[in-house]
Amino acid sequence: MPDADGAPEPGTLLAVALKREPAQVAEIVRVLGDLEIVVERLPASPEEDGRVLVRVPAGRVLEAVLALNYHGFAEIRVYR
Repeated sequence: MPDADGAPEPGTLLAVALKREPAQVAEIVRVLGDLEIVVERLPASPEEDGRVLVRVPAGRVLEAVLALNYHGFAEIRVYR
């Protein structure tokens, strides 16, 4: 969502731990899409190996983390 100046909101990064990357990335996108949370997948750094990085709107972080936890993604790091 744009801010008061019309620029897009930068969002918050979530680093979600994966066990099986292809299937789980699709599941993350589906879970958040069901809540109408638009996600942007970002390339992970070497420090984040085994995780997928997604950017979510800052105002929807709590909702996104709770939904992902409910669907079995227990290890999530939040970077603001």
